[in-house]
Amino acid sequence: MANARKRDYKTEKELWRMMFGPTKIAAIRREQADQNFREVFEDGHATSIREFLEPYAEDYRRMLRRRGLAWKHMTQFHPDAFPLLLKHGVDYEPYVFDDYMYREKIQPWAGKCFANSWFIVDNHARMKGPEDRSLTYVEGFLMGVLALPMLHAWNGLDGERPVAWDWSHYATTGWSRYFGIPFTKEEYDFIMQTAYGEPMIHSLFDRKNFERHRAPLLEVLSRRDNKEKPAA
Repeated sequence: MANARKRDYKTEKELWRMMFGPTKIAAIRREQADQNFREVFEDGHATSIREFLEPYAEDYRRMLRRRGLAWKHMTQFHPDAFPLLLKHGVDYEPYVFDDYMYREKIQPWAGKCFANSWFIVDNHARMKGPEDRSLTYVEGFLMGVLALPMLHAWNGLDGERPVAWDWSHYATTGWSRYFGIPFTKEEYDFIMQTAYGEPMIHSLFDRKNFERHRAPLLEVLSRRDNKEKPAA
């Protein structure tokens, strides 16, 4: 699996030019990415990446030793995040951007997917209300042919099939698969406020902060489970 995202560019706009610019080398890059995607994900965007997470839930340390450098970013996850992701997470099909995002003046902050995704859901909540679920903050697992497997955040679009609207990686979404748990702005802010006593923006599942988030995160997911249970 290639890691073409690292690091001949500094911004997503530069990466877009690398992949979609009017040059022969850009066309070759796209062709190679298409080929690699077909090889890694045999069913294309219908491929579930749940199976790649299951071994980490079973034996986290063994998987880190076994898979080597290509999977080094999996150390970002707290080990206890994997069972939660498998229980509550779903596969997302990526939204593939055209060049309108490249032409926008406002661009995502490089390396700040959690803040980028919160920024989008915060703006949406101002229009629709913090409990609205038509656009959510989603955190979980990203795996693609132009990105190493990693902890990542994006925005989820509600519909017949969940769609990943990934502003942070808009140049390469078509070659990525997503698996994560959606949170409304209201749910995310409750977790942060409970954990820190004030509004904050942090990854929910990273090793550094997970213990602080654990109790309010489990409370949010428990409330959700109780709502989904049929009445006796």
